[in-house]
Amino acid sequence: MELETWGLMDPARFIEQIAGRHRLVAGLALLAVVEDPASKQAIKHVETLPIDSRIEHHPQATDVLYEAMQRLPLLDLADGDVRHSVVTVIVRPGLAVAGRNEAAWTLAWKHSNHLRHAFTGNLLLVTEHGWYDLMSEQGAAVPSMRST
Repeated sequence: MELETWGLMDPARFIEQIAGRHRLVAGLALLAVVEDPASKQAIKHVETLPIDSRIEHHPQATDVLYEAMQRLPLLDLADGDVRHSVVTVIVRPGLAVAGRNEAAWTLAWKHSNHLRHAFTGNLLLVTEHGWYDLMSEQGAAVPSMRST
């Protein structure tokens, strides 16, 4: 299976790298700009979102995502091919499976209308039980909230 351009080469290593920059605690929501995610997976920027990772309805996060996308250091459309992915990292307690909370984040992204030159589909969930990548459907017990 060939990895899509926007897919993370190694989600577990990505989470470990993020954990080296931010303590992964319940309630944390992060955005990370990743250059060439399917090959070199270079993290260029990480930003904490001013919102709890556990959202009830997507309108709560839609405006936050739009505003964050306007600030992120991304190339303009005139600069060529899309080389960056903006990865959302959601840290919450519970099982490392997608549920209503992650569905709300997905809808928030869908309705954010940010019009920036980057892929934005990657959403990683990190809990005390491990991690789960909603796009690739990969997951494992480590790293986790406890192990980071």
